[in-house]
Amino acid sequence: PPARGQSSLKDKIFIGKLFLEKGFSVTALNNYLNCPWRYFYVNLLRLPKLKTNHQMYGTAVHAALRDFFNAWQTKPANKKFLMKRFEWHLAKEAFSKMELKETLARGQKNLAGYYENRRPPWPPPRALHEFTVPALLLTPALKLTGKLDKIEFIGSGNAVNVVDYKTGKPKTRGEIEGKTKNSAGDIKRQLVFYNLLLNRHEKRKYQMVSGEIDFIEPDTSGRYRKEKFLIAPEEVSALETLIHQVAAEILELKFWEKNCNEKGCEFCRLRSFLS
Repeated sequence: PPARGQSSLKDKIFIGKLFLEKGFSVTALNNYLNCPWRYFYVNLLRLPKLKTNHQMYGTAVHAALRDFFNAWQTKPANKKFLMKRFEWHLAKEAFSKMELKETLARGQKNLAGYYENRRPPWPPPRALHEFTVPALLLTPALKLTGKLDKIEFIGSGNAVNVVDYKTGKPKTRGEIEGKTKNSAGDIKRQLVFYNLLLNRHEKRKYQMVSGEIDFIEPDTSGRYRKEKFLIAPEEVSALETLIHQVAAEILELKFWEKNCNEKGCEFCRLRSFLS
């Protein structure tokens, strides 16, 4: 990497090559907006890093729900099937024996409540799970990528509702939209990004008409919540402008002297070691 304050043509070519190869996902965009160096190390260089317990839990929950709903394509699946698939996927993660026991109990409780809450009406709508959207070229140097938790078909046409599962503490609608002091709008930005990715694709095979955040854990009152959003054209236009702006900053290395505002950020600390 260049010395502090330098950004040679060679380095720009290297960064540009990586950027073109890997494409730009909404996770990468959100990481950049939160900390350019998080994006640099996690999404661009992809430094190996152990998954956190919450990430491992989330992986198992997502996989169990995928298996559960996919099973409905052939025959109805029940709560026991969902629990077994969660236990199987969780066992593949790198938990300690005690962590595995605690996380299994947490997941079984949350998923059992989720099943009971979401049960009517069965069968669930026709859907695709963990769907990788074909890459979208906004420009020859800007490739957008994305993998959606679920797209549900509305009627018999190509209209879809995009569902994104969240395994953390449920958030309010204002938090999702970034309208509160403790939120930056990362979650709503995901839905807008998916709208751009699906609806601007040249084949237009799927037309996103709504996006939904589906919380897998109950709130403090024990309720399981979903928040559905209709994405306005001006939101998509504003996001596209933001994407072009961020892409230009990355390709021109304009972030090189930037730091985030998070005290003790591990990625900004890694940046300080560059000579």
